[in-house]
Amino acid sequence: MHRITGFITTLAASLTLAGPLTPPPGAVTPTGKTIQQAEPRTPLSQATTPGNLDYIYVISEPGSYYLAEELQGVNRLGGILISSNDVTLDLNGFTVRGPALGGKGIFIADFLQNVSVRNGTVRGWGSDGIDARDTRDCRFEDLTLLDNGGDGLHTGSNAIVQRCVARDNGGFGFELIERSRALDSIAHNNGDDGFRMQQSSAAERCTASANAGDGFNASSFSRVIDCSADDNQDNGIRAGGSIVERCIVWGSGLSGNTTTAGILASGSSTIRGNRLSSNGIGIETTGPNNLIVGNSLTEPNTAFVSNSFPNAVGPFISRSAVTTNTNPNANIEF
Repeated sequence: MHRITGFITTLAASLTLAGPLTPPPGAVTPTGKTIQQAEPRTPLSQATTPGNLDYIYVISEPGSYYLAEELQGVNRLGGILISSNDVTLDLNGFTVRGPALGGKGIFIADFLQNVSVRNGTVRGWGSDGIDARDTRDCRFEDLTLLDNGGDGLHTGSNAIVQRCVARDNGGFGFELIERSRALDSIAHNNGDDGFRMQQSSAAERCTASANAGDGFNASSFSRVIDCSADDNQDNGIRAGGSIVERCIVWGSGLSGNTTTAGILASGSSTIRGNRLSSNGIGIETTGPNNLIVGNSLTEPNTAFVSNSFPNAVGPFISRSAVTTNTNPNANIEF
């Protein structure tokens, strides 16, 4: 009896705390918000972003825009032209799909800044998937660049590329103009380098595989950190005055090409703490003033080729000498 009484008391208290269950009297009143306030973005359409002789849609004013359906390209036209600063374009999970005779999927006009494109796929265009080469301070997130005739994505300076995939494009997967960063992105089976990186750019936690050129081609003052390069036809990572650290590189030049390297350092580069396996050459230098320390190499055809240039190289030791080695800069072969 006491249990039943306690249950009823608890139930009554819960109902009291929940408040009244009946709706307030009177008709439902409007919120007073306009459609623009409820959805403060503009859908791409011929009414809101009419095209021109070269592009299906043109975004010519600052603001936030979104794709409401798949964009199907038309021969000899590009997809979307952005001609204003301060634009955010959300592809909303849809595809900007081009014909083989189409132009660029998305073109961000020269000298613009602070433009973001995210969340969708750009595929099948005759030229670049996204071309932003003469812009600055732009951001590209959660994009798939697929089967375009040119580069997957060509950034401008100071760009951020995050969680993007470039696959089966005719040119570079990603071309990063100076001071740009690629994070958590993948370049696979592109017709040239997976990541072409101009001065002071960075790739972190990225993967480059099965590309026809180098996996990563990093020019002066660039960084390739915590990345993976596998089965690229040229070098896994080409370092030209750059830093390569904590990367995994394997299978470079396996298609009968034993002259390519897991890591090729052309001069003034730091190659530290990387794991290399089954490459034509493990590490090769073609210029002076490289620092090569703390790497491990398994089953390369040639562990290290210096071409007689003066470099700072940690000693190469065998697996049997690891337990007695006291040199923290030693490179290990096993």
